Amino acid sequence: MANHSSPFTKKIHSGISIHSQAIRGAMVNEKGVLTGFGEMLVNAPILTDDITDPKPLIQAFQEIKTKAQFTSPYVALCFPEKYAFSRQFQLPKLNTGEI
Repeated sequence: MANHSSPFTKKIHSGISIHSQAIRGAMVNEKGVLTGFGEMLVNAPILTDDITDPKPLIQAFQEIKTKAQFTSPYVALCFPEKYAFSRQFQLPKLNTGEI
């Protein structure tokens, strides 16, 4: 269901979903109608613990752009949650006066 208050609903835009061994892309018009779709499966995992070699990912993005016929500069990106954070810190307990 489209969120009609989102600025994306007023623009032609694309979406890319990155999985460990696949990338999927879709493009919709300003009315939310699907106008293009593409999928690329890869032999070696794109996402493991880290992206150590960005070349396959870049190549996959280029292929998805062509397959899904992306024409808009507006893109929403989705990837697994475990890649959303790059660092985690644990701070020592402090008294209120020390903060």
